[in-house]
Amino acid sequence: MVAILFITTVVMFSSQNAAAKPSIRWLTWDFEPDFVQSGIYQGEGYGDKLLSRLQTLLPEYSHTQRIVNSKRWAVEAQKPNTCSPLLWLGFLPGKIVYSKTYGMTPPYVVVAHEKNTHLIGNPGDKISLVELLKRPNLTLGVLPVYMDKEQANTRYPILHSYLKPYLNTDRVKEFGGGANQLNLSLLDANRVDYLIENPLTAPTSAKLNSEKNRFVNYQLKEHGVYKEIAIACTNDAFGREVISKLNPYITLEFIKEFLAYMEEWNEKNTAFRNAVLQHFLAKPIAEETTNKQ
Repeated sequence: MVAILFITTVVMFSSQNAAAKPSIRWLTWDFEPDFVQSGIYQGEGYGDKLLSRLQTLLPEYSHTQRIVNSKRWAVEAQKPNTCSPLLWLGFLPGKIVYSKTYGMTPPYVVVAHEKNTHLIGNPGDKISLVELLKRPNLTLGVLPVYMDKEQANTRYPILHSYLKPYLNTDRVKEFGGGANQLNLSLLDANRVDYLIENPLTAPTSAKLNSEKNRFVNYQLKEHGVYKEIAIACTNDAFGREVISKLNPYITLEFIKEFLAYMEEWNEKNTAFRNAVLQHFLAKPIAEETTNKQ
């Protein structure tokens, strides 16, 4: 009887301790390879691995996860005790707080089916979106350009001014509703001639489906911007505390670790690796040299 009481007390005490932990609700979304939610690579996205790492760094919290689409994210991100593991800088000014940056995403590219490269250009060419949009025989597929119908909140910060004159015409078709990623079957079915997408989309699709990559990425003359990403939490006392605890862990080693997660999905792209290393590694070295003088 004494043993039973002791075990019951221990279980109750442990449960109370677990319940006493503050909880972080992490937002994730339907973009591969940020997060892979099914199949043999489930949980192997670079965002999945990052989130697991962040949770390990914060054992004093309990952690839950919610999958959202792009429209829902803007609502959920402003709720208490909510964080996103990777986010471009600049969203919801004043309403969320960012950590130090630790990674970058590559510029958008044009994606075409390999059977249609004669319409776009030779593989490896850098092409002009402005010139493609002038051609009446070509149709471009994009996600909804303005996420909430306000031009200040656009999915394509660099490119939207070029797209705007052609919206609601045969030159540009918007797809996806609340999705974060275009389906490459639009190219297979000839519904459009080319897409604007993340350069990881085509190789990721091939890897997830164990098939040959049938699509070609073209760099754009109008878009060469690598966008910084960071952890983001609701801008309240709780969110600021979480960010303050994570910032000391964002070191050069952490940056290289996240880069390795991304390289599992980008075919170890040399240009991307060099851009990240030059951006994050050269600056601290220069600062350290300056401080020693």
